[in-house]
Amino acid sequence: MNRMQTLVRMTRALVVPLTLAALCRSVAAQNAGPTAARPLAGAMVRSVMMAYDAGNEQTTVTAWRARIGNDEAKRALLSGTLAVLAYRYDEAERHLQRAARDTADPTATYASVLLANLAASRSQYGEAIAQLQRQKPRLVRNGDVSALADLLINEAGLVLRTTGIEAANARLREAEALLPADDPWIRSRHACAVLQVRVRAATPIADSTWDRALGEAARVGPRVYADCLFARAQRVEASGRADRALTLFDTLATVQRRARLMNGLSATLQWQGSTLLSRSRYAEARVALEEALAAARTSHSRLSEAWATRELGRIAQRLGATTDSDALLLAARRIFVEAGDETGVLLADRVYAEGLLLRGQLARADSAFEGYRSRGERLDPTTSVAALVARADIARQQRRHEAGHQLLDTASTLAALRGMTGWNAEIRYQRGTLLLSSGEYRGAVAQWDTLLRATRAPRGPGRFELLARRAEAVAARGDLDAAWQHINTGLREFDRYRASLSRREDLLASLQDRAFDWDRDLGLTTLVSYFALNNRAAEALAIAEWRRVRAREQVALQRGALSVDATRRVRVAVVAGDSGEVDPIRLPALARTRIAPSHAVVSFIVGHGGEPTTAFVLTRDTLVSVALVAIDSVANDINRFSALLQGGRLSESLAQRLGSALLAPLLQRLPSHITRLVIVPDGELHRLPFAALTHPAGGPLLAHYELAIAPSVEDALGGVSAAPRRNSNARSVVLGAPSQMPVIPGSTERFGALPGARSEARAVATQLAGATLLDGRNATHDRLVRAIGDGGQVLHVATHAVADPESFARNGLAIQASAGADGLFTLDHLSAQPLPFDLVVFSTCSSGDGVLLVGQSLHGLVATALDAGARGVVATRWRVEDATMGALVAPMYEAIAGGDDVVTALHRVRVQAMRSGASPALWANLEYFGDPSLRLRLETRQPSAWARLTGAVRRWLPW
Repeated sequence: MNRMQTLVRMTRALVVPLTLAALCRSVAAQNAGPTAARPLAGAMVRSVMMAYDAGNEQTTVTAWRARIGNDEAKRALLSGTLAVLAYRYDEAERHLQRAARDTADPTATYASVLLANLAASRSQYGEAIAQLQRQKPRLVRNGDVSALADLLINEAGLVLRTTGIEAANARLREAEALLPADDPWIRSRHACAVLQVRVRAATPIADSTWDRALGEAARVGPRVYADCLFARAQRVEASGRADRALTLFDTLATVQRRARLMNGLSATLQWQGSTLLSRSRYAEARVALEEALAAARTSHSRLSEAWATRELGRIAQRLGATTDSDALLLAARRIFVEAGDETGVLLADRVYAEGLLLRGQLARADSAFEGYRSRGERLDPTTSVAALVARADIARQQRRHEAGHQLLDTASTLAALRGMTGWNAEIRYQRGTLLLSSGEYRGAVAQWDTLLRATRAPRGPGRFELLARRAEAVAARGDLDAAWQHINTGLREFDRYRASLSRREDLLASLQDRAFDWDRDLGLTTLVSYFALNNRAAEALAIAEWRRVRAREQVALQRGALSVDATRRVRVAVVAGDSGEVDPIRLPALARTRIAPSHAVVSFIVGHGGEPTTAFVLTRDTLVSVALVAIDSVANDINRFSALLQGGRLSESLAQRLGSALLAPLLQRLPSHITRLVIVPDGELHRLPFAALTHPAGGPLLAHYELAIAPSVEDALGGVSAAPRRNSNARSVVLGAPSQMPVIPGSTERFGALPGARSEARAVATQLAGATLLDGRNATHDRLVRAIGDGGQVLHVATHAVADPESFARNGLAIQASAGADGLFTLDHLSAQPLPFDLVVFSTCSSGDGVLLVGQSLHGLVATALDAGARGVVATRWRVEDATMGALVAPMYEAIAGGDDVVTALHRVRVQAMRSGASPALWANLEYFGDPSLRLRLETRQPSAWARLTGAVRRWLPW
């Protein structure tokens, strides 16, 4: 670009705004006295808008039609105005374009302004701003000061989202110079708009200022009052007074419903949903967001839909469904980008950054927080404190302690300047965790004691976090007696707090959410290791088991929290015994009476970020604890080992390395007469096929021990109780593949046909006496619910299963679609009622997989079935070929009928497959989960020759 072109562009950039400012000053000077008569078109638009808000628009419209007569432009403007207010946007656009044809007529100017507002409602911010800017000179020429000020206020709201706070303030300063003394509507709109920008900038605002602005707004009408009250509720929520904010949002929503302000109602409900989510009131949050979506669709606002979608993404993220969350956030962000809504993009990026932190992707999370904070200073400074505190926690985990303290110093300064007192406790808590991480234990305890002694000290989860971290610091100093006292007090108080809660959402919140700490596990793994390393295994196991049982209950509650129908009550029944008293001698005492002499329980507790792994070996007479490698050091090996096994390859080097790291130290502590291991895994160990690990004496572990998996030590000791049956008969239910496969969740393709599974289902139904077979067109939702409602001995499932490790919504069983039900029997369906079966056999692909979060058990079909009342579950770790499972389940049922317990029967089948040369993808795949003492009085029958013949014919028949 040459120098002359540059000069021309710079001159243009200066002349246009200065000329507009001069025109504005000229108009203001001419109208310094009483406001000049507003052009008829402007008066008409204003009166219709106010009448619509009051609910008497028809009378006003009739009067205006009589007044304007046959003026086609004004009649089109009148019809367009009414259509805009009623959210009939296509109709409005036709009328307004007709009214805007004659640009010399003032009517065209107001039509064009409404078209700009229409574009903004459709999230076309760039087009809306350009349209408004084109109308400014026309309004100056018309001498309509109120309309020009109104336009500038509208533009300020748009640039606040797209450009930032300073740009919005510039527009509002221009508008202030034009405010007519006798136009309360515009003056009130301007005052509320200024407050909105000050809220975004986190500038302190006196209560008297709010009272004055809201009082004036209430007098001019619900539209302005709603805008002002919305800003007030936002400010109250940002200051940490969430309950007061929720009350204001309720009041605001009532005003907006009455005035039919659907776009504003959608925004209110979105913000209310967000606040409810921050209070962990998931069901109420979802109800608010669903209404927000409905209001957004009524007002045809894609942007409002984007905001509600973002909040639903937050719910999914908070509950660990990362695939669901990422999909929702991506959809919302796409709309924000298309609309030019930089604020929406900012806040979507914030949620994404928080997700990275929760998943432990520290470097990416730190970069994401830093990136959005730089934009947040321009668009929404209230986000800066949150970003700084999160980055301080990341610095702690990366052991950059000095950087963490500097970030907290900055956060504290900003929070003080902006009156964000709600952050003070969290900043102090994080200061304590930084001191703990750097070995300054006394300083850490001092920070937390300050919070514990505060006038408004945290209670419930917040108090538990403080006591748990305090116990960790005291244990690190070597005072285990004091540490036990602190953690025992924390666990007991937390359980008492939970006992006082009645709502499912509150129970979930108490387990799921952290008041201060980003670490879902809360460092309990480290605390357990201190006790274990100092020969206090009983206390260590008591803490670990408390954590495990609570995590299992949390998983059951989370499944219900993501139900599509938020109003439906989801049954939550945790069948593991709950010690409650955190008694260190209880489990060893139970082992002496419940565990067989030849059996042993091996329980793990793992952490992340370099935290230690501790294992416990519990037999009838002994309890020992063993320190193992941190799970982070072997996580990649576990994933590779499982992937190779799934492909049919047993890697000897990986089997030996993992066996040496995770098994050998434990097996050295086992008496020689032990023949069965009941493994209680944790974290990534849920996905480790223990059967294929190398035993120190050589060969796979399966060749040396019978193996079972239990969700908790309590279950491993036979403490599980089945859901009560309505039918005491020894009946079984067999679910086979449907006639028409449903669509795979998240895609447009259907599941593949399963002729082998269907043959297996028929063979099992023939083998098990008194079995009910549901396959083909009979494998419907309603028939399955009725069949499993009465319970029985065995529920055998041979159809497609979905076990998405990052999604709740896409987990379930493929069934026959029918009226009112699609073809997926989801986890919600499975957990919504008791599952009163002794044994559930998932002869399906990957039925033992699911969603896994730090500090929790595995979400999936197995956990759902056990929580719903099944005593034991046979499931697969990965995919299986269609026709392979039938050859394994038939001899398993024969062994059970012959007197073997379920674990021994399955062990016989697996060992036989291994010794016969079958692929490890088969024998390492099957697992038993649940009560290892389960024994059935199963009746089987041999198929007749005719049944064998017809079965063979069916296998050849086309589907």
